[in-house]
Amino acid sequence: MNATTELLYSLTVPPEWLLRLADARNGYIEDLGWPVTIEVAARQLSIAVGAQFDAITMPAGLGERVQAELRVAMLAGPVLADRGAGRWTFLTGLAGPESVVSEQARGAGVLALPRHSRVVLPDDRVDAIPARTWVSRPRSRATLPPWPAVVATAGRVLARAA
Repeated sequence: MNATTELLYSLTVPPEWLLRLADARNGYIEDLGWPVTIEVAARQLSIAVGAQFDAITMPAGLGERVQAELRVAMLAGPVLADRGAGRWTFLTGLAGPESVVSEQARGAGVLALPRHSRVVLPDDRVDAIPARTWVSRPRSRATLPPWPAVVATAGRVLARAA
């Protein structure tokens, strides 16, 4: 292969990391029906909050207790861990217009992600040790837990701890 051919080849063949992200994106779309976006500059997958789901984030220790209670109530859904920030993100059904996080919960670090913000989704095939990973993986076409149930469970866990 001469220099010109090598240059043309390098310009037309996407890098391996982009092919893996595209494959992961297709998996999310086909398995879950989620409109996942590839953020090329950041080399990551993300999805917008507020269209098909909402999200609540909290410190990992609290998240672990909340997820355990949601499992008992058969309301557990997909949860992401952000290892660097020490936070868990719960993906939920859409919050209603009256949905609020209590002052006590906000004080403990429970936050509702704003509409149109982006949740970064993990892809273990791109990073050997991903910064984000699934604590509880989403199930194909499963209903997400109700937003109020996750917030109320966090409130109950905090009230018992106080």
